[in-house]
Amino acid sequence: MGISLLPDEWLTDLEADIIVAFFGYNESFEGKQGLQNYKAQLKAFIEHTRSQQYNGENAPELVLVSPIAFEDLSDRHDLPDGSEENTHLELYTKAMAEVADNHGVHFVDVYSPTRDWFEDSGQPLTIDGSQPTG
Repeated sequence: MGISLLPDEWLTDLEADIIVAFFGYNESFEGKQGLQNYKAQLKAFIEHTRSQQYNGENAPELVLVSPIAFEDLSDRHDLPDGSEENTHLELYTKAMAEVADNHGVHFVDVYSPTRDWFEDSGQPLTIDGSQPTG
């Protein structure tokens, strides 16, 4: 049986200088009504992370990464077409960008380019609409 470390302990053991954090996909299932809570949780995460010195010297650089879009595979599999999922994912991506900007945190939008890739591709790029094939 291994030892279980809390996230701060794990990051301290690793002496993390840069943290790349992926949020938004699971949270997007809360829809529009969950958006304010999502923003508050992101803000709390940013403030907590920036108050740490995992490397023993200074706060880590922080990068927030949005979720990918949901690919419409409904013509191949018994899956939703992604329209509702993408509406929510876009809202959560925009909220993440806003929170990141308000706190001077790096932000990577992967929702927008994946939405375009999924629309332009002639073949599936995910196994189930949300998990990339490669």
